[in-house]
Amino acid sequence: MADAIYRVELTASFLERLDAIDAFLLEANAGSAFDGLLAELRATVIPNLQRFSRIGRRYLAHPPRSAEAMALLAALPAGAPDALREYLHGDCLMLFLVVDASAEAEPSVCLRSIRHHRELSFDFARLWPGICTQDAQRTRLLPASRRLAIHSQAQPGGNDAQPARRLTQAT
Repeated sequence: MADAIYRVELTASFLERLDAIDAFLLEANAGSAFDGLLAELRATVIPNLQRFSRIGRRYLAHPPRSAEAMALLAALPAGAPDALREYLHGDCLMLFLVVDASAEAEPSVCLRSIRHHRELSFDFARLWPGICTQDAQRTRLLPASRRLAIHSQAQPGGNDAQPARRLTQAT
């Protein structure tokens, strides 16, 4: 008997996260990467989930520790947290739910969420405004001999407009 082919469903929250990734990549001047992501979802991710519904690792293999995440897990229907899985593909981490065949439903995989691995790494000033200004103040309090500065210098004799960056100690 052949293995069951699972139907792959994209939830509204997954589609909202795709929109957020699109906006993030456009802001980072990497809009073409979103087209590549969509192509990978169609060509690789969805076919993999159809055939290998338990690809990736169980979400609860490393349970969340924050009160917010535990409250969200507790709000899920019975058995759902155990069915959650993570799938890392390329630059994205996806959260999905496996629903096995039953008398009421055919086997399916529900893609719940997706995150680009760099989404939180660029705009710390907007996400945590107080922390960034505190770090800047702490840096100014260090003795000048210990502060590090990044100096931009043009490439000597080079034709490219890209400045070379080097890390040096400030004097």
